[in-house]
Amino acid sequence: MKDMFKKTMMVMAAILVIVACATSDPSGLSKAERRQQTALLVQKALLDRHYTINVQSAHPYKGAPINLTSSYSLQVKGDTIVSYLPFFGRAYSIPYGGGKGLNFTGLINSYQTSRNKKEYNIKMGVDNDEDQYVYYIDVYDNGRAVVLVTSKNRSNITFYGDME
Repeated sequence: MKDMFKKTMMVMAAILVIVACATSDPSGLSKAERRQQTALLVQKALLDRHYTINVQSAHPYKGAPINLTSSYSLQVKGDTIVSYLPFFGRAYSIPYGGGKGLNFTGLINSYQTSRNKKEYNIKMGVDNDEDQYVYYIDVYDNGRAVVLVTSKNRSNITFYGDME
């Protein structure tokens, strides 16, 4: 009986050691330290105005949410925006054939950043030869992002994604 108890205890101890090794972080940082490091990286990217937001879902105005299966993104590179986003919704006045939609590269006219307790709020204005857009971006410390795009000739659309 004592022999069986010892064997059971040895197996339990071995399992605990294996589980402890499997769940430890290879970088040696605690969860709070990783969170803080991510928040600092997000802050630096936003201040430098060099970041990419990869979107996973689109929520058109007056429409059902759409999970995106292809890679779509919004890049800010200093004073330039590279918008590679799909559009679902109503278009009021667009060029024949649909035009560029939200797939274009353009210069940023206005760029405003503010910070509240939970997130960074960015408002940027962009014009191209088809339309005038305003991008409202909320970026949280963990890198999650919400992008609302408004324009003169199309209905609003919101995207959800992560900062690269």
